[in-house]
Amino acid sequence: MELLTRIEEIYKNNNSVDIANVLIRIGQVYYEQGGYNILPAFHPDYAYGLYRMGQIYYDMNCLTNNLQYRKRALHLREQILFKDHQHIGRSLYELGNIRSKEDDPQGTLEFYLRALEIYRKTFDDGNSTHPYIPAIQNDISRVRDRLSIDL
Repeated sequence: MELLTRIEEIYKNNNSVDIANVLIRIGQVYYEQGGYNILPAFHPDYAYGLYRMGQIYYDMNCLTNNLQYRKRALHLREQILFKDHQHIGRSLYELGNIRSKEDDPQGTLEFYLRALEIYRKTFDDGNSTHPYIPAIQNDISRVRDRLSIDL
């Protein structure tokens, strides 16, 4: 999956998202059909590949496919990583971003709050704070403000 991610980055940097999408999808199909026997099915790199597919669809503003791949990545990460792993937090945050684009402030808030909880457990040691913590807090404030306006 690392090679496929690198290919995606090259094409994405050249504004060739469609080509990157095709290459990543070919790699995913090849992997799922057993041609890529280096990794087991429940491997963090496979979850990362699903996550990156979601990112391609996000960049293409194709929210339905983005949501599908991000949920698959989250589901796999929840099965193979410990409960409060930062990658699970990141997946939750990205799902919140999708909900925000779909104009679902309540769903957005739920994902952001879960992501913040994980980042606080993982990174907030009282002396230093991970940069995602204040960013998520700002996003939560923005969504709460919006919810109070909508009421």
